[in-house]
Amino acid sequence: MLEPWVDQLEIKQYERAHFLYGGRYSHEMGLSISADTTQTSPEYDVEFQEVAGKDGDMAMDNKRLKPFVYPIRTMLQTETEDVHRAASEISRWLKRDVRYKPLQLSWDSGYIYSAIFYEQFDIEDLLPKFGRIPLNFKCHPIKYAVAGQRKMTFTNGMSVHNPEDRTAKPLIEITGSGNITLKKNGANWLILTAVDGSITIDAKTMSVYKGTAKAFDKMNANLKPMFPVFSPGDNVITWTGNMTKLEITPRWEAIV
Repeated sequence: MLEPWVDQLEIKQYERAHFLYGGRYSHEMGLSISADTTQTSPEYDVEFQEVAGKDGDMAMDNKRLKPFVYPIRTMLQTETEDVHRAASEISRWLKRDVRYKPLQLSWDSGYIYSAIFYEQFDIEDLLPKFGRIPLNFKCHPIKYAVAGQRKMTFTNGMSVHNPEDRTAKPLIEITGSGNITLKKNGANWLILTAVDGSITIDAKTMSVYKGTAKAFDKMNANLKPMFPVFSPGDNVITWTGNMTKLEITPRWEAIV
């Protein structure tokens, strides 16, 4: 969902709080972040059911986190007297190509959020050149570590540390041929047959392909989990077979 990150991995550092969305920084649009902006977090999807004859209720865990709204309170300072015109330009920026996009926050700069802006917003005029604009971003409940978006080249027996407390769903790119078996901490992690030059395994989208062609038949689907993941902590990767290059984008993730 967030793979167009590669050119937005580092949010620039400025003295004041700011955010990066849709390829533009908030301060470039004349926005400064209000001091009353606070961190928000998602809630688990839990249903509560009352049972006749029993005190209280039962919690039914749906095994997922809900998306949530992250309100960023901003102040607008324009170069002109027309605060409404400036706000229209902000609206066009935020609502151009409405879809989930990377959102980076200077106060949480080690992570990238997946956010979408689609709501209307109102301006409370304070002075002719100033206005208060609350911006509500709908966010995915998982954020991704910037460090985990960088592709790593592995050598046989190399260990990588997952610094988060969630399993990570990596993007694995292999160059090689024939039958190849990868192990993680000594246990089978990925088993491939009849590899022909290269193959890519995307654990997040649960897809296997070579170029634009599907190649799911090359992967042993009987492993558990079926697609390889990085566990929290140390992960030692070894392999057998004719593999000349192994590149992995680990995609460390955390709950917002």
